[in-house]
Amino acid sequence: MTTKLFFDTYALIEILEQNPKFQKYLETQVVITNLNLFELYFYGLRTTTSKQAHKWLVDFSQFTVVFDKWEIANGASLKMKNKQCSMADCIGYATAQRLGIPFLTGDKAFEKLPGVEFVR
Repeated sequence: MTTKLFFDTYALIEILEQNPKFQKYLETQVVITNLNLFELYFYGLRTTTSKQAHKWLVDFSQFTVVFDKWEIANGASLKMKNKQCSMADCIGYATAQRLGIPFLTGDKAFEKLPGVEFVR
């Protein structure tokens, strides 16, 4: 059985870019929201081709979960404390907390928060 983690967009990109520090997460069950999907698609448009961006959109859409007003409220509270965090990451972190799964990231703003799998 594989482990389930919430991947922030940074983690998704590091996996796609084959960063060796993230290789151990290749067999991990991915969980994201549509906000991460948006960020990943936008990243693809900026750095690759629209065809590749669309492929990522299709491939990763199967991993999305819906967030609700609880995640919006908790994500906004987190963003109030740390304005540098993206909205997608704050909602993603709150979603991971609700689901009881670790939040995978390399973003230093999340490094010391509970429930974070931080990759340096």
